[in-house]
Amino acid sequence: LTDWLTLRSLTLKPRTVESYRGLFRRYVFPALGGADLAALSPIDLAHLLAAIVSDGHTRTAELLYTVLNAAFKLLPENPLHGVPRPRHTQESPPVWDDEQIAAYIAALSGHKHQLGLSLGIMLGLRRGEICGLRWEDIDFKDNLIFIRRQLVRLDSGDLIECDPKSKTSIRVLPIPNGLSALLRASRQLSGRLCPLTPSGLDAAHKALLARLELPYTTLHGLRHTFATSCIRNGGSMKSLQLILGHSNYATTANRYTHPD
Repeated sequence: LTDWLTLRSLTLKPRTVESYRGLFRRYVFPALGGADLAALSPIDLAHLLAAIVSDGHTRTAELLYTVLNAAFKLLPENPLHGVPRPRHTQESPPVWDDEQIAAYIAALSGHKHQLGLSLGIMLGLRRGEICGLRWEDIDFKDNLIFIRRQLVRLDSGDLIECDPKSKTSIRVLPIPNGLSALLRASRQLSGRLCPLTPSGLDAAHKALLARLELPYTTLHGLRHTFATSCIRNGGSMKSLQLILGHSNYATTANRYTHPD
C-alpha cells in the first residue's frame, strides 16, 4: 500500500495523499500490517471493514474500501473480490428558504468577513475555493469570477494552494448584482479576497449563526442552500451543475438540491 500510494501521489492532491495515508496508518496497518500479502483473504478484509462500520464510521469504511480496491487491482488476484462494499447514507444539511437566506445576507452587512461568507451563500463556492480566491481572479469589466485554485491545510499544519477539487471545478462564474457591488466596494490591487483559512471561515460562519434565529447549517450547507434556491427560483439544473463545478449531473440533482 505504501508503494502504491507513492506512485499515486504523482497524480493525487497533497491533501488526498495525506487522507489515504491516514486511513492506512489508523486502520489497515494495525490490523493487517504483519500479514503476508499473498495470504490476505477476503474474510480478513471483511472483518476489517466490519469493525470500522460497527464503530459507526460508515463513511470511513466506504472510503477505505474504494482506496483498497484501487490498490489491490494491481495484484494478480484482488483479495477484496466478493467483499460487499460498505454503504454510507449521506446526510444532507438543512437548507434555508428565501426568507432565511435574506436574513443571513442582511446579518452579513458590515460583518468583518462579509465578502468571504457572501461568496458561500451567493455563489455556492466551497470554503477552500473562497479562501483561495485572489483579486486577479475577478474580471470587473465582464463581471466574472475565475475559480482556479483552492487553499487547503495539510496535517502538518502547512497551508498550501492547489488545484480545485476536480477538472470541472475549474470554472468561470457570473457575478450576481449584489455580490458585484460588494466586490467593488472591497476591491484591492492584489492578495486574497478572504484573509481566513478554511477552518477560520467555518468559525466565522458558526459565530454569526450563534446570534441569529436560523436553523443551523454548516458552511458547506450554504452551498446546498444556494443550489436549492437556484432551482426554487427557476434556474436550470444543468446550469447549476456547471456553476457548482460538479462532474456528475446526478450529484447536483440528487445531493445538492432539496425539494421543499
